[in-house]
Amino acid sequence: MSRAVIGLDFDGTIAETIPLVIDLLNKRYNRNVSILDIKRYWFNDFFDLTHEELSEVFAEILVKNENVELVDPRIPYILNKFRNFADIYLVTASVARVEYLKKWLEDKKIRIDGIENIVNKTEFIKGDVFIDDSPHNAHDIAASGKKVILLTKHHYVYGNEIEHKNIIKASSWEEIEKIVPKLFGVE
Repeated sequence: MSRAVIGLDFDGTIAETIPLVIDLLNKRYNRNVSILDIKRYWFNDFFDLTHEELSEVFAEILVKNENVELVDPRIPYILNKFRNFADIYLVTASVARVEYLKKWLEDKKIRIDGIENIVNKTEFIKGDVFIDDSPHNAHDIAASGKKVILLTKHHYVYGNEIEHKNIIKASSWEEIEKIVPKLFGVE
């Protein structure tokens, strides 16, 4: 029997980059946007940026800022538990160079089985379950027939209206820790 495969998003799912990105954009564009103001993932209500420009900002944060923290300090422990029954791939649209992602993961003691740099996450066909914080990604992945755990943290108010039979919402990694084993019949 083949091992299960978990696809894992980076920005906002395991790495707390969103507040750093907003701070950088506020400084760069002389704005005062709060994380609670954000209603869509690409922030275009406040910052007139293309997808590519915003992706570059995310990459800049990872490269220049050594203070990118884990979304939850228990993530390395939780993912290590998942590795008992699943392979874990970082599936990200981040334009940060793979060596920066690998270094960050190593520094945070997160072990994964590979990194897939894919803009359209539905192209990651080997994934059985995805964990992502983007409602748009979650909906597209769910519509392709895959199960998705949508991390709906408090400041992502835009994700609460997303509904799909393949989307399971979790407000924390504590919930994810309980959901994933059940999806694979592991208790």
